[in-house]
Amino acid sequence: YLVYIFASINNVVIIKAGYTSKAVVKINELVITDLDIFIVGVAIFMMLFFHFIISKTLMGKQIRAMWDNFELARLSGVKVDRVRRFVCILVGIPAGIIGSLWSIYSTITPTSGWLLLLPAFAAVIVGGLVSIPGAIIGGYLLGFGENFFMYIAYKFANISFAYKPLITLSIMLLALFIRADIIPARSLLSFLTRVATHRGNVR
Repeated sequence: YLVYIFASINNVVIIKAGYTSKAVVKINELVITDLDIFIVGVAIFMMLFFHFIISKTLMGKQIRAMWDNFELARLSGVKVDRVRRFVCILVGIPAGIIGSLWSIYSTITPTSGWLLLLPAFAAVIVGGLVSIPGAIIGGYLLGFGENFFMYIAYKFANISFAYKPLITLSIMLLALFIRADIIPARSLLSFLTRVATHRGNVR
């Protein structure tokens, strides 16, 4: 919010990059630009980078241990506060990169990221909570499901696209129901409770 206040004072709350993408491939109505190719490359690099961090490093093992059993990880000697700080810094990297790339396609504000929280959480639930490739696949499945069901709802029932987040929420709840053996409800509830408690302590 300090950044938001600073941006408001300096009239830079709404930002759009001045870069204009150039078409590289044209096949009928399909157009692939240089920006599209660059974004795919960045996405692949970030996926490999975070997969390495989560699966091959000691910090990644500690992160997975905290998700699997927070209390056991803490009692085993994992410095949970340090891991939390590391995760906060780690997730800020892709957030900044994605925000920068998003500003080329559309205008952005300091609160634009809030719109992506539900789809991001749903993609992780669908694809796997501790699997980077799974989260990527979950994102594609979620995107396909959102657009397919929204198209059906609009075409046959004339339902407004404003209800699209409800489809995202429904897919996430369905994934939680199907994967109940992999993601126990009590573990998810415990995790959300810890997050809420931690945020309350910070405030």
